[in-house]
Amino acid sequence: MDRLAPSFSLSGAQWKLSVRHGERGLVVPVAGETGIVVAKLHDPQHPGLVQSEHATLAWAKAAGVEIAETRMEDVAVLAGLPDGVPVGDGQMLLSRRFDREPYVHMEDFAQVLGRADQFRGTVEEVGVVLHALAPQDLRAFVERVVFCVISGNGDAHLKNWSIVYPDGRGARLSPAYDLVPTVGFLPNQQLVLPVGGEAEFARLTAAHFDGLAGLCNLPAATMHGWVSQAAARCRAAWQAGANAAFSDRVRDTIQAHMAGLALLA
Repeated sequence: MDRLAPSFSLSGAQWKLSVRHGERGLVVPVAGETGIVVAKLHDPQHPGLVQSEHATLAWAKAAGVEIAETRMEDVAVLAGLPDGVPVGDGQMLLSRRFDREPYVHMEDFAQVLGRADQFRGTVEEVGVVLHALAPQDLRAFVERVVFCVISGNGDAHLKNWSIVYPDGRGARLSPAYDLVPTVGFLPNQQLVLPVGGEAEFARLTAAHFDGLAGLCNLPAATMHGWVSQAAARCRAAWQAGANAAFSDRVRDTIQAHMAGLALLA
């Protein structure tokens, strides 16, 4: 996986700012202040990336995935934008941090697993730990993995999976964030964290989740039901109108990607 990692990630390519609400609208915090909203701006290397992320999050929500609160906004509402930040068509994606106001402790799975390389890991590693800490969220985790496969998201690395502690004690799977259809922006995409030893989107089947089921003492038939039902909801949400929010180019790429998936066969 280390050899493939550089081609997987869009991190570093996209401008991100932590901002907060101020007297002049959204502002970049000064030293000692904390932002409660993440602003993602135009990426010159991948035009339309923020719009595609917003559309993907809406698709995920329609398919039953819990997502972070997001919206598109004109960059003009952001006061104190540093010089040189590219603004493209003037649109940005705002994502409200779910670990602020009130403060909620959050750990991504690179931290949980003590992993310096966020691209080194497996779905089983994340799933087993999540099952131990928050067994009620295992199904939601599996369904989110399925969504990543169907939407062509090759950037679901360890830092894009997190747990939160809403009551300060019990762990829960955090809402989804950073859901991007990387098949529309980077070639030769795979699932960055393999399932059952398989990373190729097209080859993944419900049977590849059997190992996770066994590690969590779950019947394979139950796991297969979770996977197939999640896949059906993803396709239904796409056909019901989620596809309309994407540009023609990205929509066509995702449609072709979905046509080759064993999960949707």
